[in-house]
Amino acid sequence: MPVQKQSGELNIDINGYEAAVRGNPMFPCSAYWWDLTNPMLDEIPWHWHEDFEVLYVKSGTLRLCINDNHYLLREGEGAFINSNAVHSIRAATNVTGTLNSFVFNPEILSGSADSAFNQKYILPLMRCHELPFILFCPDTEWMKHASQSVNDAYISYDEEKFGYELYVREKLSHMLYLIVTNNESTIKHRNKSENKDIIRLKTMMSYIHQHYRDKIYLQQIAKTASISERECLRCFNKTIGISPVQYLLKHRVSIAARLLVESDSTITGISDKTGFDNSGHFARTFKSYYKCSPSEYRKTR
Repeated sequence: MPVQKQSGELNIDINGYEAAVRGNPMFPCSAYWWDLTNPMLDEIPWHWHEDFEVLYVKSGTLRLCINDNHYLLREGEGAFINSNAVHSIRAATNVTGTLNSFVFNPEILSGSADSAFNQKYILPLMRCHELPFILFCPDTEWMKHASQSVNDAYISYDEEKFGYELYVREKLSHMLYLIVTNNESTIKHRNKSENKDIIRLKTMMSYIHQHYRDKIYLQQIAKTASISERECLRCFNKTIGISPVQYLLKHRVSIAARLLVESDSTITGISDKTGFDNSGHFARTFKSYYKCSPSEYRKTR
């Protein structure tokens, strides 16, 4: 299947999951090429999914934000993102870049649920909360080989020659082999409980995704996770580096950006649909994130 070119927009459902169909039911994986050089679209927003994801920075420098960790990835570097890890990717300050991304259902490698592949390796890795991600640094031999396997799979997927599914599966299996054998102790002695902040964050983000059209107050967001407003602020700032209100506004304008492209609704209508008090407030907030007005954005897309 050809690589899909992407902007900085994702189809995120009301629970915060990226609602995308990978490939097809017979071969559930997709390859993407992300261009984050456009100042209007220089971020892949916070989201999570059950699939495994592997990244490779093709050019420039990008910032990977995952759970409460933030890392700069430079050209030639990459990362493995585990199932259900909350993450975003953005252009680094004053530096932009392009990114190859491979997202795939672990079932491609695990086979049947009771197979040795699934029981001994796939499920333990998916449930290893100590490994929400692994950076692929070129200076480390096994990481360099893992990254090369991903690139080989990426190229084969794009060329779509006869038998490419077998080759892609082989290369992703080799990458997974390198990950589990070089992290055996961590996986075997994993903590079975997910980080409390991450659980709370997902709950509060899901509430925002479900109610972004409504007037939402900090007290309501905190209540969904059974915590105080102060703890709510701490949780958001510690984990994703912004306040709940800032996250709400970013989510609203990302939905608005999609509606500007995919619908014929008026600017005022989109403002109403995404929870803004008035079109003036919507226009100012939109411009603060996308560096242009809603009407200008619609014309460029």
